[in-house]
Amino acid sequence: MKKPIQKNWWFWLIVVIIVAGIFGNKDEENSKKDEVASTEVSIPTESKSETIVTEKSVAKTQEVNVQKKM
Repeated sequence: MKKPIQKNWWFWLIVVIIVAGIFGNKDEENSKKDEVASTEVSIPTESKSETIVTEKSVAKTQEVNVQKKM
């Protein structure tokens, strides 16, 4: 009579290799996500709303100066 498959040494070797491959791949995916997140955060961008607010305040200041001179 043959032994059940779970009592063979090579069966457990295959199980360990598969499990190690699964967990090893998850660590690699997490590090890639961290790299992408740090890259996205570290790139400073100027928003359009800040530029518009600055331009409007400069224009209002100039208008006030012109009205005071009159």
